[in-house]
Amino acid sequence: MASNSDDTEKRNGILCIGEYGRLIDLSKSKPLVDLVIKGFSSNNSEVKQAASIAFGNIIVGNPQHFLSDLFTMIKGAAGNQQVNFVRTILEVVKHAPKVLAAYMNKGLLDLLSSQA
Repeated sequence: MASNSDDTEKRNGILCIGEYGRLIDLSKSKPLVDLVIKGFSSNNSEVKQAASIAFGNIIVGNPQHFLSDLFTMIKGAAGNQQVNFVRTILEVVKHAPKVLAAYMNKGLLDLLSSQA
């Protein structure tokens, strides 16, 4: 079982990767992106939330590459797991709202309203 300090380090590391990804395209940095994605399966809710925030920021860095990954993950997620992806969408909306405009009629509004 991971200690609280291990989870704090994971959370902070994931958030840093996300901030970096918001500024720099990480589409060629699969190991970094994989670390963030792995955070979604953590048993720690703070690590999951950090993964949600970080992946949203990574999407902002290269939406053409990463948005399709997000929607694939949403489609494969159970209902209670979709909450994490709503937080991811929130980060995209905060930093690059026009990026999601094309997806609003493709089920995104249904997902958001189901989580509201």
